[in-house]
Amino acid sequence: MKIRITLVGLFCIAALNFSVVPSVAKDWGGIVLLVSTCEDVKRILNVTTCKAPWSYYPREKEVLVVSYAETPCGKGKVDENTPAKVVTAITRNLRNPVPFSDFGINKSEYSEFTNDFIGYIQYSNDAKGISFRTVDGMVNSIDYYPSKEERRKRCRR
Repeated sequence: MKIRITLVGLFCIAALNFSVVPSVAKDWGGIVLLVSTCEDVKRILNVTTCKAPWSYYPREKEVLVVSYAETPCGKGKVDENTPAKVVTAITRNLRNPVPFSDFGINKSEYSEFTNDFIGYIQYSNDAKGISFRTVDGMVNSIDYYPSKEERRKRCRR
């Protein structure tokens, strides 16, 4: 009975962590910005490599791009108070775009950026450290980065 409950609980946690529609948070799938290390990413994603400044991880529903600090501040000006090989950003490039409306996001909390690509809008919230890149209302990629508050940990350039 105890084993069954544990397995069901683990399955539910995994399903929530690796679903396409995320909760808006400062981590993804157990990888926490400015905390998780290369070794954490290897364990969580079941991969064997991670290289600074970034690594690509093809997954079933997306391609992850995980950015790492290359060196501590002062030796290459990456992140203050952050050791080398710590995750500094995550980009999720979705294989199948998802309607922006599926995320339940209040657009008024996000800045909108456009470019010359017709239908492209990027919605960014620097206070939360998240950005959605859309084309014709469909999310193609999601960026997780240090929030405005967390940026004080970064090197002064």
